[in-house]
Amino acid sequence: MDRKALLRCARFAIVPAAMAGLAWGRWHDKAPSPPGPAWPTVEGTISETRFRACDHGAAIAPEVTYTYLVDGRPHDGTLRFKASHCGTQSAAQDIVDAWPLGSTLPVHVDPRDASRSVVLVP
Repeated sequence: MDRKALLRCARFAIVPAAMAGLAWGRWHDKAPSPPGPAWPTVEGTISETRFRACDHGAAIAPEVTYTYLVDGRPHDGTLRFKASHCGTQSAAQDIVDAWPLGSTLPVHVDPRDASRSVVLVP
C-alpha cells in the first residue's frame, strides 16, 4: 500500500474515532457522576412505585420515585432498574415491596445541580 492510500485509510479511522470521543464527552458531561465526598447526602422519601414494560416481550420492571429537599426546595428522582431486572410481575413486586411508600433512603445530590441525584442500591 502506498503512502497516500495509507493516509486515506488512517483518515477514515481517525475521524470517526474522534467524533465518537466528542460524543462521549458531551454525554459524560450530562451523566451523573458517581457520588463522592463532594456530593452531600440528604434524606429522601419514597413517593411512588409503579411498573413499566420492558423492551422484550411481556416482561416488566419496577420504577420507584423518591422526593428530597435541598435548601427547602423539593426535587424528584426515580430508581430505574436495569433490563436485567425485567421479569415477571411477582419478581417486580418483590423489588417494589423492598421500597414501601413513605420509607426513607439516603440520596446523594450533585453539588452543582440539586435536581440530579443518585441512590446507591444494594
